[in-house]
Formats: sequence, structure tokens, C-alpha cells
Amino acid sequence: MGRGDRDSVLCDYVYVSTYRVGVPLCCMQARVVVDDEWRCVTSRGPGTAIEFALKLVELVQGPEAALAVAAPMVLPLRTVALL
Repeated sequence: MGRGDRDSVLCDYVYVSTYRVGVPLCCMQARVVVDDEWRCVTSRGPGTAIEFALKLVELVQGPEAALAVAAPMVLPLRTVALL
């Protein structure tokens, strides 16, 4: 961890059940997380790769570019709703 006073960790759902006993655990429901303070973008794993990639496009090129990239893709509604 090493994040000072921060208490949250993003991890895969499987890892949550094996997390060390006695360490506080705050479960985030976000599939892609942008941490502006640490300039970090991360996601939960392979199942969120498309959402992760679209978030990177949005951060670098803007939301219109992310929509243009996503337009020809067949995506779950939850992914489209995030754009």
C-alpha cells in the first residue's frame, strides 16, 4: 500500500475474499478508477480492459474521441453509459 493516509485498494473480486484478516477493506464498485492525486488509472482486471482503454482515450483525447472509438464496438450498456 504505502499510500500514507489512504485506506482503499482496488483489486480483483477474487482477491477481496483472500485479503489479509485484520486489515480494513473498503470495497469499491467502480470498474475503472482514476486517481488524480497519484496520476494513476487502474481497473479490476481483464474483464474491464475495454472500459480501461476507453477511459485512457477519454483522458488523453477527450470524451468525443472516446465515443468515436466506442461507436463501432458492440459493448454492454453499462460501458456505453460510462462515456
